[in-house]
Amino acid sequence: MPPTKSQAQHVLAHRSLTPRSQQIADYWLSLWDQNTPPARAQVNPAAIKPLLPGIIFFMVVPNMSVHVGMAGTGFRAHLGREITGADWLALTPESTRPGRLSVFSAVVHGAIACNHWRFPAFQNSICSCEKLLLPLRPEQGAAIPVLGHVDWHDARPHGPAPFELDAISPPNLLESVPSRTGEATC
Repeated sequence: MPPTKSQAQHVLAHRSLTPRSQQIADYWLSLWDQNTPPARAQVNPAAIKPLLPGIIFFMVVPNMSVHVGMAGTGFRAHLGREITGADWLALTPESTRPGRLSVFSAVVHGAIACNHWRFPAFQNSICSCEKLLLPLRPEQGAAIPVLGHVDWHDARPHGPAPFELDAISPPNLLESVPSRTGEATC
């Protein structure tokens, strides 16, 4: 059962998000139609222009696949490659694929996920990151869209080397869907 808008607001209000992650969460909440999350087409890039480098849309077939529908320019800068159109699970270590698929499957059913990780960016410098995954309204077809945002706070546009996806720590599925909480990897 998908969450109501008030449940989603409650979950996000009890989470200490970075300012940019909070902006995308507030924008996402503003697009709800009563108790229905927004559709992918409702997300207007002009309305979130400063956040676009960290925006990523996933297309998820629950319990089957996760593909990157579109990734902002920050992903290319930090990963060292273009990932738009890529199979997200194929980009990740084989051992973490089931956990990642589980998280995305929960998100398309209404959960909200968030995680934090750190990686070396420059000599004696650590980059802190926060990823937020928000469910979008299902559209026609088997794949369901998910809105993601990564805030690379404390990061400069180009580090000495891209970070690897297996360096990302496990996120928490937030309590948007009763009895679907726990830790997993997005």
